[in-house]
Amino acid sequence: MKLLLILLLPLLISCSQTKGYKVEGHINADSGTIYLRHFRNKMFFTVDSAVINNGRFSFDGQLSRADLFGLTLDTTRMQTWYVWFDNSSINVEID
Repeated sequence: MKLLLILLLPLLISCSQTKGYKVEGHINADSGTIYLRHFRNKMFFTVDSAVINNGRFSFDGQLSRADLFGLTLDTTRMQTWYVWFDNSSINVEID
């Protein structure tokens, strides 16, 4: 029984470590800023931003659970692209 526990211990430790999310995206804009907004209490709140460089952007972080987020170029307008985030790699293409 001890041998089985010793053999399974590395597997249990690696499964318990959460690597977080990594969002990589492309948008039809050469430059600017894109905002990551979290949906809470029927409203979006800006939680991060990224610089758009040659149409590419990225976000990374860690979540305690999967949740709804939005991506927007302007926090004062309602044009938001909805994305469901979990702790994984996410690719986003926005036209």
